[in-house]
Amino acid sequence: MIAILSPAKNMREVHWQGETQKPTFAGESAVLLGALRQMMPWELEALMKVSSSLGEKAHYAFAHMDLSEPGTPAIATYDGLVFKHFDADSLSPKAWEMAEASLRILSGFYGVLRPQDGIMPYRLEMGTKLSVGEHKDLYAFWGRSLHDALYSQSDTIINLASEEYAKTIRRYLTPEEHFIDVEFKIIKAGKMQTITTYAKMARGRMARFIVENPGIEPEDLKAFDALGFRYDTSHSTNQKIVFVQG
Repeated sequence: MIAILSPAKNMREVHWQGETQKPTFAGESAVLLGALRQMMPWELEALMKVSSSLGEKAHYAFAHMDLSEPGTPAIATYDGLVFKHFDADSLSPKAWEMAEASLRILSGFYGVLRPQDGIMPYRLEMGTKLSVGEHKDLYAFWGRSLHDALYSQSDTIINLASEEYAKTIRRYLTPEEHFIDVEFKIIKAGKMQTITTYAKMARGRMARFIVENPGIEPEDLKAFDALGFRYDTSHSTNQKIVFVQG
């Protein structure tokens, strides 16, 4: 099985001494980079719906990006809540190997990333309506390629990604393919709710749980109990595993 994660908007500087590998869709990233380099800072600001300073920062990053450079490992470079709680810096060598086999990060710019794929700083969310050639947006640009890449490696995908990214896979699913959503709910005022902050933290912990348990199967995920979450039988199905806190 393979678990998928969304990327983070924020990235950090990583002093990496080991090797990285070339992302699978490096050619497609080069095409996107060419399109982005044709845009002015204020155009990027409008496209990405960000502040003028972030538009300038994105413009500078794309203008100076060299995709031939080794970059730093994706799993250690993203710096959002999911990745803070995954904590790549403390992984054992064995857990790194497991991560390479069982984790993938979906990206608007890089497509599908393995943990040790080398990446450069960028900002490009999957939902960005960037027109590239005949493609009206990034969903059209990537098409079914991300789905096909994942299911060529495993017949079971564990979804720890947001719907913005998960739907790049979901829309191409066949009845024979296993795609299992994992949901983290909080009981508040007697009602079950998804609180984004807690969900992101739990996704990172779940990803860590997976890489620290070689040979893990979907059924084994029910034992996850970090951050006070517990498996909820009554709300889970064959296609959805639900954890509840509170």
